[in-house]
Amino acid sequence: MMRSSAGLHFALGLTVVILTSGYAEGDCVSGWNHIDVRCYKYFEKRKPFTDAKESCTNESAMLAKVDTQKVNDAVSEFVRNISGISEFWIGLTRANDQSEWRWMDGASSFIVWSKWEVDEPKARERCARLKLKAGRESRWYGISYKTPLLGALAAVAAIAVVLWIVALVLFIQRRKSLRNNPK
Repeated sequence: MMRSSAGLHFALGLTVVILTSGYAEGDCVSGWNHIDVRCYKYFEKRKPFTDAKESCTNESAMLAKVDTQKVNDAVSEFVRNISGISEFWIGLTRANDQSEWRWMDGASSFIVWSKWEVDEPKARERCARLKLKAGRESRWYGISYKTPLLGALAAVAAIAVVLWIVALVLFIQRRKSLRNNPK
């Protein structure tokens, strides 16, 4: 059973998804992998950004929030070890050329920390992907929503987040259980 501490569990798959306030305390549910303080699930499919985002939504999740170097490195290593793909979506988007980039949960924490490749992102790009480079290096690249991802670009990995409400319910159940069965 998944255990949580007032937070979310996360998943890694063909679409990348992470919610900021989720922390795993112990094991993740079956099919999910524990990385740092989150649970990830990997989905091996080829999809454009909007379809990848929808796949995450269908898992009660959203594309990944890679908001620290530690998370970036851990997620990159996880994907590198299990998939053989070289790039995957992350949950970083913007509405237009003038708007700022934001994570799908609304946060703009990438302003403090980011891994943009040189000369990235470009105008007209609305979503982002993380590309694995030689060795342990990885960088972010912008891309247009309208660009169909075929071939290598379509080989994306997704990190999905289990809805806050699910984690909260599990947390409440655990608290009740601890109150009813003190150690």
